[in-house]
This record gives sequence, C-alpha cells and structure tokens, in this order.
Amino acid sequence: MTDSHVRIGLVLPDVMGTYGDGGNAVVLRQRLLMRGIPAEIVEITLADPVPESLDLYTLGGAEDYAQRLATRHLIQYPGLQRAAARGARYWPSARRFRCSDTGMKPRRENGSTASACWMRPPRRSRRAPSASWSARHC
Repeated sequence: MTDSHVRIGLVLPDVMGTYGDGGNAVVLRQRLLMRGIPAEIVEITLADPVPESLDLYTLGGAEDYAQRLATRHLIQYPGLQRAAARGARYWPSARRFRCSDTGMKPRRENGSTASACWMRPPRRSRRAPSASWSARHC
C-alpha cells in the first residue's frame, strides 16, 4: 500500500469487462472505505501502459478475441508481472490469467506450470463453450 491510500488497478476494462467485472474493483474499494482505508480505482485501458506501482490489480473476463488483445497488451507492458514479482495482489475474476515476474507465455498442455503470466487457451470440448474453460488459478 502507498502511504496515503490503496490503489486498485482495473486492468483493461475496455476489452476484459464483458461480464461487468469492473464491479469487483468497485466493491473492493467500497469495502476498504467502509473500514476507514482510503482507496481509489485506477483504470488501465488498451491506450495505457500497465503501471507496476499499484497495490492491487483486478482483471475481468471476455471472449477469445478480447483475451488475445489483452494478452498482447500485457506482454508489451509487463507492469502487472513486475507488480506480482514484488508481491502486489492480483485477482483475475475469470481465472484465465496467471502472473509472475518472468514474462507471459501460454500454459503448457501437459499441465506443468510455467513461471510466467499466461492465458490458458480453451480446451476442445463437446460441452457448452462456457464449460470449456478451466477454473484453475494461482
């Protein structure tokens, strides 16, 4: 936390906010305020580099194309990975991203975890598309 308040990063709400996940940041801020802890939300869009200086980060869900855009952006601006490396908390509400300080790359299909920030591709499945995503997360 900073000296004066908690800064919550709402990461890419313009592409990863399909399901109203920005509400997670709003609720988190409100809960902090109710406890007397000053807090603010910092929106990080595709037009912005991802700062590594925030205290908390939230990321919502989206369709495949938007997830690819988000992945490219997070590779280009690795502030989220650097923040995770220094211990900042990170909550991907859709549970499709993992982060560490070493970069961003796809998860290995054999199930091993890479020290990276990655987006898990959808599994090929005969089930409904909403059931094809893994719920595993850090």
